[in-house]
Amino acid sequence: MNTVTPPGKSSISEILHDGYQGLLESLIPLTKLGLPFFIFGGATSGFIFSDNSIFLHPHRIHSFQELSKLLAGSGLMILISVVMAYVYYIFIRYIRDTYQNAVKSDLYDYLIPQMDLLGLIGLMLISIFLSIPALVVILIGLILLVVPGIIILIYFSTWVMMLYVTYINNSKAGILEGLRENLGLLKGMFWRTVALGFIAGLVKFLIELPFSFILQAVMAIARLHPGAGQTYSLPILFSVLFSATYWAHFVLGTGGFLFVMMRYYWDLRDQHQSPDTPETGLDA
Repeated sequence: MNTVTPPGKSSISEILHDGYQGLLESLIPLTKLGLPFFIFGGATSGFIFSDNSIFLHPHRIHSFQELSKLLAGSGLMILISVVMAYVYYIFIRYIRDTYQNAVKSDLYDYLIPQMDLLGLIGLMLISIFLSIPALVVILIGLILLVVPGIIILIYFSTWVMMLYVTYINNSKAGILEGLRENLGLLKGMFWRTVALGFIAGLVKFLIELPFSFILQAVMAIARLHPGAGQTYSLPILFSVLFSATYWAHFVLGTGGFLFVMMRYYWDLRDQHQSPDTPETGLDA
């Protein structure tokens, strides 16, 4: 992808268009990078949710052996979450390089962790810590009036995503510099950030919805047939559906959101480097 960020402020529609165009151009590379992890996650999840139907029917646990299987399955689900978090790390580095016209000649070099992984983990821990007071504010907003709570939730979620994007583009400067730059870039951009985060988040949700719906429908049907987990068909079906869901979530959903946020980051950088026109809010 040869993305050249134009100087000056781009409209929200232009940022969305360029972001999802970047996603379409990178579908194959992203799929190649994530495929081993999606297959692993799908196969493991399929086994967990079909083995004796324990996860489908946790209320039917009547022995220590069944409880042990449930706990082991929960541990595997945590492992899958860690693996998928690493996929996020791989994707954000690849997407960064597409915007810098510096994609590695060997695509699978992105599978090898770099020092910036430690910084990204640090930022994730910071964002989790910051989410506690943010959650309080969001809950107050939801109690007093639903709309303010939703707006704050959208802004905070988008701010966190932009924090990761900002850091990964200048990881050598460190975490604190990433926080400082992120706050500086988004200063005075509240409504613009909310609008962009809402639209990109809605698109992400609509993309992932059909895959999640089909998976949940099959799981609901399986609950009606407890013995189905003893056959080969249900684990295989679950594995395929979980793998497809992971692919849709990370390649189409998260990948698209990251492309949009990366495009937004470079647009903000251009504005701060050439601040001829003050930002006033929304531009469709």
